Amino acid sequence: IHKGINMTLLNQYFPDHNIIVDDGYRQNKRINANIIIEPRDDLQQGSIKFLKENTDSQKFLCLKPGSGKTYCAINFVTQQKMIPLVVVDTDKILTQWKESFLKFTDLKEDDIFIIEGAPAVRKLLKQSNLPYKVYIASTRTLSSYCDEDWYLLDDLFSKLGIGIKIFDEAHIEWRNIFYIDCYTNIRQTLYLTATPAR
Repeated sequence: IHKGINMTLLNQYFPDHNIIVDDGYRQNKRINANIIIEPRDDLQQGSIKFLKENTDSQKFLCLKPGSGKTYCAINFVTQQKMIPLVVVDTDKILTQWKESFLKFTDLKEDDIFIIEGAPAVRKLLKQSNLPYKVYIASTRTLSSYCDEDWYLLDDLFSKLGIGIKIFDEAHIEWRNIFYIDCYTNIRQTLYLTATPAR
């Protein structure tokens, strides 16, 4: 069960069961990436502080469009020093995220891998030495790769050394996001949206 479940409530629903909580995350790879542009206003500074100081494994960042959710998420990644997988809902956004990482950090083009389609996943699985520091994929690519065997996803995340999942436009593709959360054991998850009510 993914980390967002209220354990007290779960115990109330299943009073005759012994519920075991396993907070043991697998070892993730560390990255060296630095932010090169400072936050532009108090809202971004406060949002980054919230992400950094909030010890929950799942964080929900809700800011108006154009307020800098992407920047705040990237800043958080550079502070945590863990390899992120950014999950987006459309292929158009894949490139926008890559451009944002290049703009806001000292990462280079070769540090970022866009996972587009099953052939890209197979390419990653065949490589013995993965030099990438950031991965970006669509929910469609990940669900297609799993083809209803969602356990494959955890194996992929383990191979890539993912430590942070970032769901952009987290109000979209909620079914796939739920499955990705349930079948992966990742230290940090960040949900971004401007319209949480949707």
